[in-house]
Amino acid sequence: MKTSIVPVQNSVLKAYIQYFIFFEHDSKAHFSYQTFPNTNLCLAIYRENKVEYKSNKNENICIVGSGRNAYSSRLLGFHQQPFKVDINASLDQICILFHPAGLRAFSNVGYAELLDQSEVFESIFGNQTSILEFIFENNDSKARSALLEGFLIERLISTDRGAAVLPALDYIYKRKGDVTVFNLARSLKINESTLYRSFKAVLGQSPKEFIQTVRFRNVLGLLLAQECKSLTELTYSAMFYDQSHLIKDFKSRTGTVPNALSQKIRLEQHALAWVIDP
Repeated sequence: MKTSIVPVQNSVLKAYIQYFIFFEHDSKAHFSYQTFPNTNLCLAIYRENKVEYKSNKNENICIVGSGRNAYSSRLLGFHQQPFKVDINASLDQICILFHPAGLRAFSNVGYAELLDQSEVFESIFGNQTSILEFIFENNDSKARSALLEGFLIERLISTDRGAAVLPALDYIYKRKGDVTVFNLARSLKINESTLYRSFKAVLGQSPKEFIQTVRFRNVLGLLLAQECKSLTELTYSAMFYDQSHLIKDFKSRTGTVPNALSQKIRLEQHALAWVIDP
């Protein structure tokens, strides 16, 4: 499968969108991969594909096959366990990766409603078949990115980007997720209920879920950078109480232990951490 990751160039959009990913799979042969919990949200747009998404305590999987509709779209994210993608048909997919709270600059539709839809792009932006046709007809990823940026900059409805939670996000990132909800609320001089409501409205996640994801991504970053030579060093660097706590948390989000994942995981274009299944 061909993958192209293009960073956002527009200085205004950079505050809300991280980058665009373009996936192309010409063969009808099966292709499967896994990614892992992250703080961003992906608006995935498919051309002539049928997409089935299953998420429960036992599985978290997106199955892509051939479809009759010209375009379909899903909002993917807020994962607390490995996210598997099974591709069983030719694929031409565009992913818009939003920073935490970034989607709020374009839509006030509730996250729960969007996550349950198969036409998310239309729910946010209205019927835009003509612009999607124009974008998908262009085979160059950089040209596609420029067209997407031109489209998105005209549809900003707010430059606030959830200012109410930004101090909380800064606090969490600076501490690499090593913080409790109680201490976070106290540092911001607000009660936990107010903090919870703000996070759910602006980010779509609870403070606890977001903190746990940031902490996990810190561990994954250390693993990918190969900065720690042992599990003991990784535990210390990631600020976990002990190795068993680290392994349990890591396994719940990846399905395996750190040493095993480090043998399989790859970093695509310095941005996408994934495991391609054999």
